[in-house]
Amino acid sequence: MNIKVTNNMQINYDAQGNMYKLPLSVINDPISYGNESHLIKKESKNVRKLRLKIRNLKDQKNKEIEISEDKSVKELKDLYLSKIGIGCSKIRLISKGKELIDDNQLFSYELENDIVILSQLIRNPD
Repeated sequence: MNIKVTNNMQINYDAQGNMYKLPLSVINDPISYGNESHLIKKESKNVRKLRLKIRNLKDQKNKEIEISEDKSVKELKDLYLSKIGIGCSKIRLISKGKELIDDNQLFSYELENDIVILSQLIRNPD
């Protein structure tokens, strides 16, 4: 089985390039790879592009973002912050009543196209 190395090793690929999404609870850190040639990153045809709407809680304005579902929540936050052009120390993203955790990939939250994600910007106290 080929493995795409991510922060949490949540995506695995078999020899045919099929992607398997595994929760963290079933994956252990590897002890040894032996032959590291199988660590080649492959693009899978199963990875979807998501069209998300992120709504700022303060002014209720939406910003549309397109991102691959195998990206991390941290990457989504960085993309959103660059689009709105606001510097802040912390941002919270909330979907389906849950806060999205930075290290998790987006597919783990089962997001669908055109879903609205709430954002809360927490600025540094001046």
